[in-house]
Formats: sequence, C-alpha cells, structure tokens
Amino acid sequence: MKNILQEFPMFQTVDLKKIQYSTKTYPEKSIIKFSGDTCETFGVILFGEAVIEHIDSDGNLMTVASFEAAATIGGNRMFASDNAFPMTISAKQTTGILYIDKETIMNLCQTNRIFLEYFLRDVANKSDLLSHRIRNLKFVSIEDQIVNYLKKVKLSNNSDIFDLKISKKEWAERMGIQRTSLSRALQKMKKKGWISYKNHHFELVNSKIFD
Repeated sequence: MKNILQEFPMFQTVDLKKIQYSTKTYPEKSIIKFSGDTCETFGVILFGEAVIEHIDSDGNLMTVASFEAAATIGGNRMFASDNAFPMTISAKQTTGILYIDKETIMNLCQTNRIFLEYFLRDVANKSDLLSHRIRNLKFVSIEDQIVNYLKKVKLSNNSDIFDLKISKKEWAERMGIQRTSLSRALQKMKKKGWISYKNHHFELVNSKIFD
C-alpha cells in the first residue's frame, strides 16, 4: 500500500516505515483549531482548504490566509515558546489533514538534513506569508484591496469581463470588513466609472486603474 507521505517532497528522503501518523477529516465550515489551542503536531493538508481567521474588536471576521492540499499547518507554532495558535483555523470545505507528532518532527530534523531544509523553508515562507498578509490588511485601504483583488482576477481570466467565484460575503471576510462596507466601496467605484457589475458579473470599465 502506497504511503500517503510519498506524495510530498519534504518526506521523499525519509524512511516512511518509521513514521507514525494519524489522519482526520473535517466537515465544511467546522473548526480545525481554535485560537489558543496548543500546537503539538505538524499537519499536512491532504485535500480541501483550511482558512486562518481572526475576529477583530468590532466583531469583523477576517480571513487572513487560506491553504490548500500539500500546504502545512503548525510548523511555525509547535516549537515556539508560546505554542498556542493565535487565530482560528477552520475548514472552508471538507478537508483532510495528516498529523505527525512533535517528537517525530524533532527526530527528523536532527537526522535528515534534507528534511530539515524543507521544514525550515516551509516555516520561513509561512511566517513571511502571514506577516505580509496581516501588514497589507492593516495598512491598505478598502478601495486599494478591491483593486488589487480585481487585478488578480483579471489576470487569471485574461479579460476585463468576468464572473467572481466567491460571494461578496466571503470577499468581505477575506478583507476583514463588513459586507456593507464592501458594498459601499464598490458603489463608489462604480460611480467613479471604474467598474460595472451586477451580482457576480464584473466589468473593469477603466482598465488603466487595473493595469
């Protein structure tokens, strides 16, 4: 029987017969880790999507980052002095995660240099991603966040006309704002002649703004 871990480059030089792991499947919209839970295991997402969420002092739900299959959870927390998760992690859709205990990860880091390099790179990249995401959410205006997001959608569709694949509620959550705030900002941009939209269908009227 093929070992699940063979699919991941981090484990390709590891003797998988010596690795004990467990797997767990989380239903859509269920909590994977609560803010304040201690991190004692290293998780690898097998399928689905996990999102890191934060509720601010005004009650706004902010999606800080999302991770899909092959991404990891916990590497940047399990060896910290305070190894509690600072934000909630939930399953955006049905999500499967493979868990390896802290002691096994420690042994692999001590005995397998290639694994250690992968692990440290993963921790550093995850920390950079979260820092960059939080910094942008904090200092970029709502309008700028909308423009940046629509630029990415334009690029992925190679067109100024497209349908959004997320709801406005989910879009607002990713930005950490109320849906009404997003709607007001979109209306202002529409009045400025930047965009035209109806429901999920968008057209970038002033293409210079989105270049």
